[in-house]
Amino acid sequence: MTTIKKLMTPVTFAIAIVVILVFGVLFSIHSNKQNQVRTLINAYPEARKFVEVDDFEKDVIDVEGTTVTIVKAYDVFSGKDKVGVIYVGETEGYGGPLQIAFGIRFENDSIIGMSIISSNETPERISKLLGDANFLPQFKNKNLADEDFGVDGVSGVTITSNAIDKILQAVRIRYAKDTGFEIPESLKVISKKQNYQNLNEFIYVLEFKNKQVTVKVNQQFEIISIDNEEFNTDEMRTKIANFINNNKITNYIKEVSVNDETNVTTLTIQTIGYVKSAPIITTVEIDSEGRIISFTSNTSRETYNDEYNSRWDISNGHPNEVIPPRIIDEQKADVDGVAGATVTSDAIKAAAAIAFEYAKEVIK
Repeated sequence: MTTIKKLMTPVTFAIAIVVILVFGVLFSIHSNKQNQVRTLINAYPEARKFVEVDDFEKDVIDVEGTTVTIVKAYDVFSGKDKVGVIYVGETEGYGGPLQIAFGIRFENDSIIGMSIISSNETPERISKLLGDANFLPQFKNKNLADEDFGVDGVSGVTITSNAIDKILQAVRIRYAKDTGFEIPESLKVISKKQNYQNLNEFIYVLEFKNKQVTVKVNQQFEIISIDNEEFNTDEMRTKIANFINNNKITNYIKEVSVNDETNVTTLTIQTIGYVKSAPIITTVEIDSEGRIISFTSNTSRETYNDEYNSRWDISNGHPNEVIPPRIIDEQKADVDGVAGATVTSDAIKAAAAIAFEYAKEVIK
């Protein structure tokens, strides 16, 4: 009897271990499914059941130069009825790959929710994004047919906001492929720039139904003129005005002065960096040969050096101290920026690009 006990004890122990491991795996699977449901429910709050589409083919979509991959989809049920779909899209965010789910209701072709599936963004960035009072509510009943269809971003998390917008656009494209939904034709920007001969004017070249129109607006974005009479109807003027209001030029020259004694032109340029509500103001001096001889940017309201941004380090230098000497030395706008302060760097370089363009068109 003692021998049997000695033989059985290890076997019993081994069986117990196996049972525990199997139970642990089953519990983990169950727990993962529960977490998945909790995550997806944010994308489709009305859903009662989600079923992943087994034969779903991934779709790589180019959205204005950004690659977005629609990686999976879920059919959404209410009782026995399939009432909608959830698409999960992936693109590069600020910290790496970012996966976002959007739920779409079949009944009225509208987005009804958004959920972050996986993210490499810092907790501080996600908190800033989701903590904005207007961010999540915009995805409730967002009609896919809206002319200004897109994401209203959050200041301070611009790159992440833009990535989510690109995923949203790709989701609409995939939904149209799967369901036959027709994405409405909308106005497109071919080009937009300031009129350097009259700084109070912005010139937009737009396209609609394969036809182009040039529209001039003032700095309050009120229409001054439309060069194509087909577009000069009350309906189209309203459409164009709304479109331009949603596609405002944010980087432009605010003021120009010329020193008659030195022939030095001074430009005051506004560009948008990380903080949309506080433009970067750059003062540029250009000599009579069109060379930049002085360049100063006020970036005091930028937030790249806040605690949430682990990519920037003091050893990288401040963009307003590092970039201007490079612009002056190399006499070009496309110089190296500052690691961890990409948006601020790009805004400073945008001011340089405007200055060089003005010099080419007006001074030389």
